[in-house]
Amino acid sequence: MLCIALFCAMFFNIESNAQSIPPTKAEDSIRTSIEGLSILPAPVKSGEPLHITSDSKSSKIICVYNNLGEKILFKVMTDSKLDTSDLNPGIHIIQVTEDGVTATRKLVVN
Repeated sequence: MLCIALFCAMFFNIESNAQSIPPTKAEDSIRTSIEGLSILPAPVKSGEPLHITSDSKSSKIICVYNNLGEKILFKVMTDSKLDTSDLNPGIHIIQVTEDGVTATRKLVVN
């Protein structure tokens, strides 16, 4: 019976004397998003450069997928301009990876 009471207290988060453990320094520094990510202009005209910037000046890995999920562009960027002349008009998905963190956005090409 005691086991059931303890399980219920844990499961339903019933107040107890236990204190919560604060996050460690390593947990504080885990990034889950690319700070200041900007992908402009939106929409972009085919052949017009797409500017991809963030707060960090690190290199970025860019993958663009078509509406069938096929990878149609892959580039490691060290500057902020992406050439879109090889992209057909339509709605695409763009993935930007920087320092091990990936952001996914919709990319409209006119």
